[in-house]
Amino acid sequence: MIRQCCKCRRIWKEGRWLYPRLTELTHRDISHCYCDACFKEEMATLRAHRRPGPAVAVIRSLRRLFH
Repeated sequence: MIRQCCKCRRIWKEGRWLYPRLTELTHRDISHCYCDACFKEEMATLRAHRRPGPAVAVIRSLRRLFH
């Protein structure tokens, strides 16, 4: 089974992420995952867009009330 990155389409081969030849992908089982670079990029995007939880919102509203 070949591991292939969902985002950049590179494959895990010989201990590193490489761009595949088309012949390497035909008639093979492919497992989709993220390569290290795409995973870091995806996590940074999620962290940047995440909304604060309800506890954080309550604390902020209390700060506004008492200042």
